Amino acid sequence: MKLNERSVAHYALSDSPADHMGFLRTWGGPGTPPTPSGTGRRCWFVLKGNLLFSFESREGRAPLSLVVLEGCTVELAEAPVPEEFAFAICFDAPGVRPHLLAAEGPAA
Repeated sequence: MKLNERSVAHYALSDSPADHMGFLRTWGGPGTPPTPSGTGRRCWFVLKGNLLFSFESREGRAPLSLVVLEGCTVELAEAPVPEEFAFAICFDAPGVRPHLLAAEGPAA
């Protein structure tokens, strides 16, 4: 799939309503280098339709990464950090590794 970076960034930052947003911890997904301590990286995520954007912070002006949520499943996972609610976004495609994310609570 070919995406226009400027168009995607514009949509991510536009006033169009988000389905959900909040902080999640991530471990080594595209655009988010793993941390040496294994605690993952805390990023701001915005879900708009089937597009999941991550940002450095809530005020971030450019997305760090984009996950197109097509042909995927979401599964409960074990978080590397205790007391966090982890899940994995898994794709049924060869060579595509799951995205491991964790929220700070069950509501998030």
